[in-house]
Amino acid sequence: MGDKKKFDMYLYLKWLTIGFGVSGIGVTIAILLYLFTR
Repeated sequence: MGDKKKFDMYLYLKWLTIGFGVSGIGVTIAILLYLFTR
């Protein structure tokens, strides 16, 4: 039971990190496009 919970938390953190990485790249690209197309 305890190991299952720990594993779920690990997966959750992994997906959270991936999500932040992807959105971070998206935000960076959006800012660059905004600056260059002004």
